[in-house]
Amino acid sequence: MRLFTDVLRETRNGALVDELSAQLTELTKAVVETGKKGTLNLTLSIAPAKGGAYVVTDEVKLKAPEHDKEATLFFVSNQGDLLRNDPNQITLGLRAVDEPEENSGEVKQI
Repeated sequence: MRLFTDVLRETRNGALVDELSAQLTELTKAVVETGKKGTLNLTLSIAPAKGGAYVVTDEVKLKAPEHDKEATLFFVSNQGDLLRNDPNQITLGLRAVDEPEENSGEVKQI
């Protein structure tokens, strides 16, 4: 019986093994970065050709995990608009306070 790996090495004159190796490295890096699983699938198809020969074709599919995207919280107005601030909440009249001047070294007790 001929080894499966020998057939893989000869498929597309070695290009299949090169592609699989590169995809495996990409998958491994993505799994390490995201902490999520991924998959690498190889499908081989064998079809009869003329004169007793057979055609072997391959399909490589990589499903690498992706980083989570940040979500954004919105509120919905009565008109159906998406708003960043809750339209049903009272707005407080808050304002930024200026930075205090340099400390004079005095300790004040309140």
